[in-house]
Amino acid sequence: MRFYSNIYKVTFCTIGLLFAVASMAQTQTYSPFSRFGVGEINSSGSSFQRLSLNSNLASTSKELPNFLNKASLASLSAPVFDFSFAYNNTQLENAQGKQNLASGALGSLLIALPLQRGFALGLGLSPVSSVGYKSTNTITQDSIQGFVINEGEGGLNSVHASFAYNFLNKSDSSYLGVSLTGSYTFGSIDRSRSIEFTESYFKNTRNTTSLTVSDIRMEVGVLYNTYLSAASKIAFGLVYTPATNMNRSYNELTRHYLTNSLGSETFKDTVNVVDEKSGEVTLPSSLNFGVSYTLNRKLTVSASIMNTLWSDYKQTINGVETNLGTSDLNEFSFGIQYKPSTLSTLNESVFKQSIISVGFRSSTGYVNVNGEDIQSQAVSVGLSIPFRRSSTNSYFHFGTEVGSRGETDLIQERYAKVFIGLSISPKSVDRWFYKRKYN
Repeated sequence: MRFYSNIYKVTFCTIGLLFAVASMAQTQTYSPFSRFGVGEINSSGSSFQRLSLNSNLASTSKELPNFLNKASLASLSAPVFDFSFAYNNTQLENAQGKQNLASGALGSLLIALPLQRGFALGLGLSPVSSVGYKSTNTITQDSIQGFVINEGEGGLNSVHASFAYNFLNKSDSSYLGVSLTGSYTFGSIDRSRSIEFTESYFKNTRNTTSLTVSDIRMEVGVLYNTYLSAASKIAFGLVYTPATNMNRSYNELTRHYLTNSLGSETFKDTVNVVDEKSGEVTLPSSLNFGVSYTLNRKLTVSASIMNTLWSDYKQTINGVETNLGTSDLNEFSFGIQYKPSTLSTLNESVFKQSIISVGFRSSTGYVNVNGEDIQSQAVSVGLSIPFRRSSTNSYFHFGTEVGSRGETDLIQERYAKVFIGLSISPKSVDRWFYKRKYN
């Protein structure tokens, strides 16, 4: 009965926590490329997986959860609560100059609960996408100069619950896990486009739109690993998310306004109003495949490829279908994790029990400008330090990611991110989930 007598209390408390922080969980971004689609796509992996750029889709562990493929959760030996924070410094550059921006945001909040007889439960709140941009372009017509200002903010979040089962739970040499995840995806994206003139007696025009999305999405995961020898293990993982028609609400407002010398605005008249127009938005299907190889329980090499059919991103209003997509997203990730020692005694140094992670990621598509797919690359390095003196399986994660996207002839984005995360887990000596026999 270890860990399980009060499991339902933990589950309900966790669900309450996830909804309580939902309003704070949305990741912030200042990327101009978040103007496209539903914004910049965020990872739903754990803080440990972010250190190797989510390359370890096909991994199982008794200590650290794999939320990229929830089919792995039944391999855990104890509950794990995981959360992270990221700080992002971005430099934007084009022919006109450079600009530096900074932002910080909370990442996913995740909890994994291994149950009895090969079952496991996973709960989480994850940012799906983030929108945050502002751009200004100069226009001249008939000797009249003006500016076109595009702005956007918002994003989508997901509250998800997963059930995983290990069909080989009585085997010590192999693992075959399957998971089913249901997520409630919600959020809103606000965009505006303004045309302002340098002469104050001209009327300016602003069009604002608001898209609100909310509905259920499903995901299926499969993971298999087996020992090739006493010292080596290989694993394969697959995650599929089908295309989903989601409820959406759309608002639009176009108005004329004047701007005085102090910058204050006075709205004069309304040109167009669209109020709460309902319909559907089709979020595309995604297929993610990964493989990993582990040697002597110390060295793990992993890779994953992902394809998301963003060319199928579309909306339907009053039976009229409009394609909103650009191009499909193709992403490749590669990572290495190394742990110098597998001994967990206090005689071993903290460094030998720490996990060193490095990662590489390359992607193309999703964002398409002037008929060309935008490419991005990133590298990462991180360190996971165990809480050795606490006699738990808890880890502190710290890492950095450096990457770029786009080209200077259009706009190039260079960024450096710093990740901080915690994976908190008890050992058998801890009393997190025991029910007292005597008060």
